[in-house]
Amino acid sequence: MLRTLVGTLVAPQVEKFVFQHALRTSPEELLRGATHAAETISTTLKSAVAHTTGDAEAMAALRASKFIDTSCQKALKRDLAAQREARMPNAYDANGAARLHNVRMIVGPDRETCDKAREPLQRVELGDCLVVVGGVDEFLYSQSTQERLLAEYGATVQAEVVFDEGFPVDAKHHASYLFETFIPGARLLNEEFDHDYSFTVVDVNGVAAGNEFWTRAAPHSQPFSIKDAARLFTE
Repeated sequence: MLRTLVGTLVAPQVEKFVFQHALRTSPEELLRGATHAAETISTTLKSAVAHTTGDAEAMAALRASKFIDTSCQKALKRDLAAQREARMPNAYDANGAARLHNVRMIVGPDRETCDKAREPLQRVELGDCLVVVGGVDEFLYSQSTQERLLAEYGATVQAEVVFDEGFPVDAKHHASYLFETFIPGARLLNEEFDHDYSFTVVDVNGVAAGNEFWTRAAPHSQPFSIKDAARLFTE
């Protein structure tokens, strides 16, 4: 509960840092790009749902576009088959205005580095907005540790974009696209450092269960205390 509360408190700071220092763009600009990508993906997936032989072509098209992460592609293929068998309407439609549902920053090694890590890693999660991944001998709640990991590795940025039109107001589900990119530490610490980045979709409607690469790292071995929460804001 304390982690969730602290996550709520730091969420505005994380979002501000992401747009001002990591992406160096506005939420509105991000949503414009996300809408274009989601519409492209939605159209491709809709075609696959409608045609029994469309899976291979749809996945090939998405691979070629490099819009979607490999794990997400596999999950989508299973979901497409389930939708077609159940004769369900297309659940991927990016209808209406895009809405930024959540911004998350994962400080430390990126997805590929975590996959290939030979040394054990640990993580801390503060609500839905901040994850810190580092070595098992590091105190990850410390702001100084987080700053060092930012400099050494960088940060993965995730933006969950949802489209609510066509869904009931109280619906638990909506068309949801989770976009991800990695920003190296050099860009985060040097305003003059130029780095082109692009987003990849790592989950659609939760079919990949969030595709949370940081869960390969073990939970932090030390319990989170009030003192630790204070250090996040005072160091």
